[in-house]
Amino acid sequence: MAAITAAFVTQPVFGSVIDLDHQLIFTENSSSSLSATYDGATLTPTLVSTDEWTLQANVRSLFVVVFPQWEEPGSASSINVFQLSGSHGLVTIDSDQSGDTVFGDGFTFVAVGTDSSDGVPVDVTFNDQ
Repeated sequence: MAAITAAFVTQPVFGSVIDLDHQLIFTENSSSSLSATYDGATLTPTLVSTDEWTLQANVRSLFVVVFPQWEEPGSASSINVFQLSGSHGLVTIDSDQSGDTVFGDGFTFVAVGTDSSDGVPVDVTFNDQ
């Protein structure tokens, strides 16, 4: 019985932390092509104009002051910006915007919003090809 109890309270030696947050991943292929996935499922962003897309998502905003920004590869003065519009789940993605950035292309922002269907945090990543 002691061995069974020990098995339940002992941490696995080769375990790893499992990220239970939802993953929203954007990949800009060109100034008119953006692909997106949510937990691996394909989403379809709508091109608004060159370097700007919108996407209706089931995500509530938790932003406090700043929106996630990623560097524009090859340009020290351009950024890619992700914005949520209130609690309506409208995501806007703007590429090649003027600004300074702190985070590199491909960086994952953790818990930038919450999935309104289950209350689980949403992480967001932007990859610029």
